[in-house]
Amino acid sequence: DLKDSSKVLGMATKMSELTDLSAGANLFSPTGANGEMFSTNAFWEQATKYFNMVCLPDCNVDFATINASTEPSRNYTYKPAMDDELYYPWEALLNASDNSVTNSLVRVINSSFSFT
Repeated sequence: DLKDSSKVLGMATKMSELTDLSAGANLFSPTGANGEMFSTNAFWEQATKYFNMVCLPDCNVDFATINASTEPSRNYTYKPAMDDELYYPWEALLNASDNSVTNSLVRVINSSFSFT
């Protein structure tokens, strides 16, 4: 309710912290104006909601270990999640009958959304 002046003042402080380029180092501080968004509990309790889980061989694997690997890199092709509004049009394009339009679009999807 914006009729409560303390909430309006609080919003101004939060927005100031979010838009002040010189305060970037403090943005994720639990003691800042937006602290409840980034506190240890509030942020990490929902980490799986905003981040994709990945599989690694064990807990001792880090970037240096993976980067030094002699195994071939894996390929990843982006595909919208089923709850994304683009999922069904994307699938329709990939499974459409061959013609000049769908072939071009499928070529773009396969070349622009595949990563190594």
